Amino acid sequence: MTARWAALTAYSTGTIILPTVDNGRCFYASVGGTSAASEPTWPGRYPGVVDASVTWVPYTIVTPQTIRDLNGWDSTTSRYSDTVIGNHILDAIGELEKATKRHFVNHPGITWQQTSYGRPILPLPGFRSVSQVIWQGSVQTAGLTGTGGGSGYILLPDVQQTGVNIGISFRPLRTPDTNGPWWLSLGTQSGNWFDTGADNPFDPRNYGGGYVYTSVEGDCVVTGDSGYAPGSEPNPFVGVLEVLSSWHQERTLSLLADSVITPQGGVLQFSAMPPEVRQFVSDWSAGTQVVSVG
Repeated sequence: MTARWAALTAYSTGTIILPTVDNGRCFYASVGGTSAASEPTWPGRYPGVVDASVTWVPYTIVTPQTIRDLNGWDSTTSRYSDTVIGNHILDAIGELEKATKRHFVNHPGITWQQTSYGRPILPLPGFRSVSQVIWQGSVQTAGLTGTGGGSGYILLPDVQQTGVNIGISFRPLRTPDTNGPWWLSLGTQSGNWFDTGADNPFDPRNYGGGYVYTSVEGDCVVTGDSGYAPGSEPNPFVGVLEVLSSWHQERTLSLLADSVITPQGGVLQFSAMPPEVRQFVSDWSAGTQVVSVG
């Protein structure tokens, strides 16, 4: 588990820490040393912050040196400095998370809010753990072990089964049939749903009886840790992050055009994202992964 920053503590290069109060980021020591007596103001960009003899930078999964090694770039050239490449990595992370609608870098202690319109299934950006869920104005309890149980919510995993959840369900999934209403699918646990009024046709879990439902804006609030814990990010994301970070780095050479001539005499086109990135976005995009009828 990632430790929190502590005063007057020795940290080696590469150590990853959390602030004492979660701010949605974690940080790693690009230069090791001993921390100061008071906590620094945490940065959102490179070159980071100097904390006595430690330098902290936002955690980026891959380091600027990784990108330099991959492309054979000279670290003594200012254009390929940690600050320049580090910010391109941060931009690439943001772009991939925006395009896929899911978090890959560790986002500890965040609050995710959306309007449900009474829908029983909502998309999430990839929570690996949840500490609280509020829906329709009420705190929900976690579902029972197994499928189709519980009186509050059940988290829905991503299709890659990588340990994060990209959906949340507030009732079991059931299609209409002749065997009765959906809550009967709970079997011996159906009493939990009667206790919460789920048998009422006007309950939001039943789409308001089929003809009307209401929702207060931002009525679904999920709090927890999203993204992957540092060091556990899936290899496909790490690989495509290296590609997109390199693409951003070279893209600066063609800001007034869509192509650039390489030292070998070839032509790089920048009018479209690299094919690896486009395929990754297609394969890993989140959204409403499950549909429930009735």
